This record gives sequence, C-alpha cells and structure tokens, in this order.
Amino acid sequence: MEKISRDWQYVLIWSAVFVVCYLVARYVLSLFAPFIAALILAAIIEPIVELLSRRYRLKRGICTFICLVLVFVLLSVIIALAIVRIVSEAQDLYRALPIYNMNFEEILGKIISQMKNVAEDLPDSVIEAVRRTQSRLYAGLEGFLLGVTGVVMSFPRYSINVIVSFFAAFFISRDKKEISEFLANLAPAKWRGRAERAKAGLISACLGFIRAYLILISVTVAVSIVGFTVAKIRYAWILGIIAGILDLIPLVGPGLLYVPMIIFHLVVGQFYQAIVIAVLMAIQFFVRKGIEPRVLGSNLGIHPLVVLVSMYLGYRLLGAIGMFIGPLFAVILKVMVAVEILPSWPRD
Repeated sequence: MEKISRDWQYVLIWSAVFVVCYLVARYVLSLFAPFIAALILAAIIEPIVELLSRRYRLKRGICTFICLVLVFVLLSVIIALAIVRIVSEAQDLYRALPIYNMNFEEILGKIISQMKNVAEDLPDSVIEAVRRTQSRLYAGLEGFLLGVTGVVMSFPRYSINVIVSFFAAFFISRDKKEISEFLANLAPAKWRGRAERAKAGLISACLGFIRAYLILISVTVAVSIVGFTVAKIRYAWILGIIAGILDLIPLVGPGLLYVPMIIFHLVVGQFYQAIVIAVLMAIQFFVRKGIEPRVLGSNLGIHPLVVLVSMYLGYRLLGAIGMFIGPLFAVILKVMVAVEILPSWPRD
C-alpha cells in the first residue's frame, strides 16, 4: 500500500509539473518574452563582457554597452537584408504561383495518363484523391507565402519589444552579481546550494540548446541558399529557410524538401539542377553529421526521441512556436531532475 501511495505521489507531482509547464508556455511566456530574450542575450554576450573587462580593465557597464551595440548593429543589418530578400521572393513566387500550378497540373495529367496505360482499371476515386491533394498543396503553399510575408512585414511592430529587450539585457549583464545575490537570498538557506546548482545547470542547458539549434539551422540555411543559387533556382532564400525549419525536426530534416525537388527537376528534364541539389543534399548531410556530435553532444544531452515527442506535443498544444518551446522545456526538466529539485522515479 505504501508502494502504491509513493507511486501515486510521483504521478501527481509530474502531472502538476506538466500542467504548470503548459500554463507557463501558454500564458506567461508571451507576457515576459522581451525579458526572457534579454536574459538569453545577456547570457550569450557574458563571455565577451568578462573577457573585455579582465583584459582591458574596463568597467562592466562599458563592456556590456559595447557588446550590445555591436550585436544590435549586426542583427539590424542581417535582418534588414533578409527581410528585403524574403519579401521580394515571396511576392514574386505568389504572383507566379498560378503559372506553376498550371505546369504542375500538366505534369500530373501526363502521370495519370501513364498510370492509366499501365493499370486500365485505375479507379476514378484514386485520380480524384490525387487532384484533391494537388489542390490542397496549392492552397497550403499560397497560405504559407501570405503568412511568411505577413510575419516578416510585422517585424517593425515589435520594435518596442526589441528596445525593451536590449535595455533589460544591459541591466542584467551590468548588474549580474547583485541580481544573482538577490535571487539567491530569496531561496531558503537549505535550498540555496541546490538552487545555485540549478541556476548554473539551467543557464548552461538553455544556452546550449539555443546555441546548438542556431548553429545547426544557420549552417543548413547557408548551405542550402548557396546550393540553390549555384543551381540557378529561383526563391533560394525561401527554400533555404524552409530547409532550415525542416532541419529542426528529428528523423525528417531538409531531405523532405531536397528529394521532391530532385524528382521534379528530373521529371521536367532539368538534369543540372537535379544533380546540384543531389550534391547539395550530400554536402548538407555530411556537414550536419560532422558538426552535430560536437554541437548537440554536450549542449542538449537528451535523446532524439524525447526531442521529437516534445516538439510534437508542443506543436499540438501551442502551435508552431511550441516546436521550439517543447524541447526547451524538456531540457529544463532534465536539469531539474539532475539537481534533485524534481523527483526521479524510484528504481526499487
């Protein structure tokens, strides 16, 4: 009876933890997003701030200001260039979409004719299902392009959040010692050692998670854009960003984009493009496998299946943003168990 009671305690504790994680992700993160971004930014520039303050004997506030200005200028240039290029490609593709749809319908008609020649008794329901799928793909792509344009064009509306994040990052980085001592004093004396380990572990894990995925996505996007440009394929930036997003998904990756593109260009007789994309796929695969162990090995420390499950649950519960929040919460919970703030299931 005592065993059952203890098991139920663990079930209730972890059920409460998952409910709290959902409520925080659903209702709290959006309210504190600028300050969470500020905390992440302050942690990212921390090594540079420490290096400058030690080597050049500058005040911490000056070092923080220099780093944030450099980050702000660099991000502004990158985002401005990306917005101009992405919006231009998205609008161009949206205007040309009906022409591509007509070409696709022509190719689809030829494929269906060949299928009928091979199988004379091909049911009409199969043909109708294929055409419905094609219509849904067209509508989905049209909606995706409109969504991309809308999201990119809405960036200027978030300028107040960006300003708040940079000011908050400045104060968090400049007054790091005072803030850390204040937060440590909030915990009971017997919990302070564990809270200190949890803080160090959470900062390391969350930064590792963000750094790992930023590196992997950046490499995939950059390699894909260069490859598509070499292949003389239009909309290289949009396709590169799609490849980067697909690279987030374990066991799927950008191959979900590359393989259909290779097949398409082979069907229409554009063999140069098909060969270049195949080479691009191979390069991306080997580059990813070369850097992935170093990037993910020490930064995440969670099984790919856990990443996949957390991404799926995050997407189902929170939408597209949940694909990023789910794995981050999985990393945080792992650290909380490691420092014994949350209980692990008893082995006996």
